[in-house]
Amino acid sequence: SIIAGDFNASHQLWEPGRGADPAGNKIAEWAEKHDLLPALTDTPTRHLGKCIDLVFTNCPASTRVEHSLNTGSDHYTVITNLPEPLRTTPGAGKKYVPMEC
Repeated sequence: SIIAGDFNASHQLWEPGRGADPAGNKIAEWAEKHDLLPALTDTPTRHLGKCIDLVFTNCPASTRVEHSLNTGSDHYTVITNLPEPLRTTPGAGKKYVPMEC
């Protein structure tokens, strides 16, 4: 699974050393409940130095902030690379459906 967006929330899980706000606490609880981890930590995603654009995943994804891609926003571009889909052999009487993660 991969969930990404502009969450506008602070929490130690993705911003070590910063205090958590109520929205950050709710998001961190939700992520833990669904076994998701932030793919990017302690890297500002906005020009004001906050990490508010988040990517949560349970896949071994690599995520980085790309400052050189100008989108006209006050947020930096966040790029996430996902691994190749896992390949498995379906059991007897079952159909294989490829899944991203």
